[in-house]
Amino acid sequence: MLEGAGFAKTSPYYIVQQGKVGELTLMSDVQRLGLLKDISGAGVYDERRAESMKIMADTATRRTQTQGLIVDIQRKLKGLEGEQRELRECEELEGRKRTLEHVLADREWRGAE
Repeated sequence: MLEGAGFAKTSPYYIVQQGKVGELTLMSDVQRLGLLKDISGAGVYDERRAESMKIMADTATRRTQTQGLIVDIQRKLKGLEGEQRELRECEELEGRKRTLEHVLADREWRGAE
């Protein structure tokens, strides 16, 4: 008859077990607050919030590390770009040197003829 009226034995919200009311009256304020948080789901919220805050802190730390790596990579890239310019200049000068050596050798050869 109670189940037909909406009171199920499995639901802890409708039926209070014997001794629970007395236990509630003997609880301290902190214990009652904890019980209310459990009933309302605030405890689960607090746990999930703490986990989320930890994840956010970890993410911020990783972001800072990543930004540091990006700065280091950009610094190295600028250095490599400078080296690349120097290498191209050196290759160009080597090419000119070889050309001049060939011209000089050709003049010496023609002069020797």
